[in-house]
Amino acid sequence: MSMRIKVLSKNCFRVISISTLIVAALIGPTSVRAAANSQSCPVSSSCIVGEFLYDDAYVPITNATCSITSHYPDGSMYFNAQALTGTSDGWYGHNFTTSSTEGMYRSQICCTAGTEYLCIDKSFTVVAQSTQSSAPSTNDIASAVWGYSGRTLTGFNSLISDIWSSTARTLTGAGLTSGSIATIEKTTNETRLLLEKQVNKPTVKSFIEEEPKLQAKLDATKENAKNIYFTTAQIQKNVKKLQSKWANISTTSRLEQINTLAGLIGNTTDNSAKKTLFGMNKWFISRWNFSSGKLSTTYITDLYTQIKNTQQSLISGNKNTTVFPVQAMISANLLRDSIGDVADDEMDATLFGEISEINQYHADLETYSQKLVTIQKDWKKLDTTKKQKLVVEYNRDILALNRIPQIGAIQGITTSVTTDKQLRNSFLSLLGLVKANKRHLAQNPETSFASTWLELGSIVFKTLVTNPSTLITQTTEVKYYLPKEVKKQSIISMDKELTLKFDEQKGQYYVIGEFELEPGESKTVSVSTSDIWSIVDDELKSLKAQASALLKPLEKTPYFAQGVTLQSDIEVALDKIKLNQERAETPEEKLFTYSESEIELKSVKTKIDTLKDLASQVSSSSTLLGFVGATQSLAVWGLIIIMSAGFVFLTLYMRKLSNVPGETQKIPKSKKKKAVIAEVKVPLSNKLRVNLHVVVFVLLYGASVSLFSVYATSKLVSNQNNGLNAQVLGTQTQSSPLCPSSK
Repeated sequence: MSMRIKVLSKNCFRVISISTLIVAALIGPTSVRAAANSQSCPVSSSCIVGEFLYDDAYVPITNATCSITSHYPDGSMYFNAQALTGTSDGWYGHNFTTSSTEGMYRSQICCTAGTEYLCIDKSFTVVAQSTQSSAPSTNDIASAVWGYSGRTLTGFNSLISDIWSSTARTLTGAGLTSGSIATIEKTTNETRLLLEKQVNKPTVKSFIEEEPKLQAKLDATKENAKNIYFTTAQIQKNVKKLQSKWANISTTSRLEQINTLAGLIGNTTDNSAKKTLFGMNKWFISRWNFSSGKLSTTYITDLYTQIKNTQQSLISGNKNTTVFPVQAMISANLLRDSIGDVADDEMDATLFGEISEINQYHADLETYSQKLVTIQKDWKKLDTTKKQKLVVEYNRDILALNRIPQIGAIQGITTSVTTDKQLRNSFLSLLGLVKANKRHLAQNPETSFASTWLELGSIVFKTLVTNPSTLITQTTEVKYYLPKEVKKQSIISMDKELTLKFDEQKGQYYVIGEFELEPGESKTVSVSTSDIWSIVDDELKSLKAQASALLKPLEKTPYFAQGVTLQSDIEVALDKIKLNQERAETPEEKLFTYSESEIELKSVKTKIDTLKDLASQVSSSSTLLGFVGATQSLAVWGLIIIMSAGFVFLTLYMRKLSNVPGETQKIPKSKKKKAVIAEVKVPLSNKLRVNLHVVVFVLLYGASVSLFSVYATSKLVSNQNNGLNAQVLGTQTQSSPLCPSSK
């Protein structure tokens, strides 16, 4: 429908002219078909005349002042500057009852927005009721089809008899065979149940340290909500823009604009990974099962159908597509309303409202989780009466938050618990229930899950398993792994439905069993084990005493500073192990603390081995022979070098002297007697031969003594080391073992 726009002054905003909604067509007994170039309303009926007002950026103008002026067909005044009522989306209109005078009512709407002013032709035609073609309602169509007297089930050729295989077949008759509606319905139900068994069969595999990433799911929800919000806003904006120029653009341009909308909407076959309206909406349904997502699916499907039908009409050359912009605008607005925005709270029935509710629920679970952890840390400071009161209060509040079906009977927390262990386990059970609800949030709505927590006595592994089906009773297989430290001899007891098995590849035990659960039923299974996740104090004291004993031999030696450092590291590590074990309030903390303590303990043992090596080296230096023995390697090589050098030097010296025949030696007389010096010739070679034998004998004797000393010293050092090691190891032997063997 084309409309004429009359601009009376220069403006900076744009008015988009659209087909006016006819209220009489919506609420009256009959609908009205518009004339070629003007709006038509039946006589003496309700009619609405109005316009959407936008600026150049297609943002609704909500602060304008608009009025309508209209004249009867004879030219007399009908409306004289009648004020129009505005809405938040930029619509300005007037709802009135038409007169009984038929004909064209020349009308215009004039608006003032700030300093800008414009007028729009809004002439309309009042026609007689008899000239309007009546469109039957869905009820009229159904009544006409089923009430038609000219056709019977047995009289429509052979169609009905072919379907029912008998002319006397009825919907409720007995003996229906293949091909009948009842058989089809039965087969459909059986197929549905079979699919339910196969798709939702809750085979549970879990491990105490494996947790689904709830925060990652919440972050993905926030991101997808932002994407679907902007995509919906973009579609709404494009539809409004298309409305403004639908009557003035070619078929090709219309197809291009519609194809753009179709790309944003996507197809009904899009999966949840697609960044289309269908894909993102399916993501919210599959991850959260939001009711708003199911409502949005209706509006998205309507918009998708309208676009597909219009595409087919334009391609086939059918120009009767003027209704598309109005229909698309209605669907886009309804879709936008079902999405909402970030300002929505948990009370709003929108996508963002449901996201807000989920975020609030997660925050409540986190709050109670932190409160329960704080109570566990301060447990020893509370008296029995206070503990009983807290158990009752938190049991009431957490069961009110719980969303796992039939969990109240499983918890079984009553006010009759009195012992400290029972009260402690009640809090651990409540903490486990909070953890299970957080895991339930992290899972997809129809996906089975198991959540494990620990209780005292000695250590009890409790696992919650749920049948997700709301249709059938299922035999549910449960399988979950125990920590690697748990061995067969560590198992104290477990439910009779469970069986203990060993996984060769992972090197750890797991329990497996089958449970028949009713639809929506939940059940807990448990395994009790010995408390093997602790290092006894006697062992820690023994290691500390052993380090002190190994440090004493290092005093007044070059190794003392190194020994002090090692002993200090050992004591710090042992004190850390003891402190961490004392601070571990819950069974989960005990498991994690034990893993850290094992690493510290391994480091302590390595440093003690280093102290043993230092003490072995230094222990032999307390005596002279020991000093020699401590340096025996250097002494042996030194003696060999000295003896070799002495023999070489002696040989060279003797050769040199043997080449001299003799030498005149002057023997001085007493100066007082003024004696004459007498010359005496002495054969030196003979004397040297005698001295050579003596020197060789002395050297060989000294070498023998040195070698014997080295051998004797090494034996002495070995005996002393053995004695010291026996003394040090004796301290360790008297202590208790660290913990049961892991094999």
